[in-house]
Amino acid sequence: MSLIKINCVKRSDIGSAAARSHVKKGLVPGVVYSKKSDNINLLISQKQLEKLTQDISFMTRIFELNFFDQESIENVIKNKDINSNSIAKYRVIPKDIQCDKIKDTISHIDFAIIEDEKEIDVKIPICFVNRDKCETLKYGGRLLILDYNPKIRCKIDFIPEVLDIDLENKKVNSVIRIADINLPDGCREIKNTDIAKIFGKRGKEEEEKINNAVSAELSADQKAAAEAAEVAKKAINDDKKTDKDKKK
Repeated sequence: MSLIKINCVKRSDIGSAAARSHVKKGLVPGVVYSKKSDNINLLISQKQLEKLTQDISFMTRIFELNFFDQESIENVIKNKDINSNSIAKYRVIPKDIQCDKIKDTISHIDFAIIEDEKEIDVKIPICFVNRDKCETLKYGGRLLILDYNPKIRCKIDFIPEVLDIDLENKKVNSVIRIADINLPDGCREIKNTDIAKIFGKRGKEEEEKINNAVSAELSADQKAAAEAAEVAKKAINDDKKTDKDKKK
């Protein structure tokens, strides 16, 4: 997997107001987390970041963060090449990304520095193949996806972009788990969790049973509500009768 370089500058001002100001200028604030040293606040080109995140494998890629001084910030914003030497370099992997729900733009990103780890835990996106060859799905069944990005343990240089899951021979009520995936070399499961389930199409009789059961429940509820209303009405009438007797 090729190493993509990302240019950035250190961020000195902290806070939501400052972050909004940077976003308006075309920068995305973020944090680089380290197990051995202090975390680093940074600013990255929004233009470059949005281009990189179009790739489905973005969260599983290793990048090289190149830090430059504040004089290079305009080139970072415009995602231009910087001729001067970087003041620091780190091999990192994306840890978390946040988006503005209204503007649909990236508002914050976190990275983790890859230090001496031989293996790391990574969430890998899944891709279902041979849907058209799955008889259950072909005849009206459905696929329920429980985990779009299962976590596995990978050697640093063996992180896959996606995990392929073959649906060709999957039957009704099949449960697909991590152990069912043919993991690539250098990868292993952490926990054998459920990823997806396949359900068959409901027949007419089963649909009718469900509809009848729902109708019966509604009828029972309506009957109970009517009985409760009758009890309440009787109680009100009794109270009125009692008041009349007192006045006499």
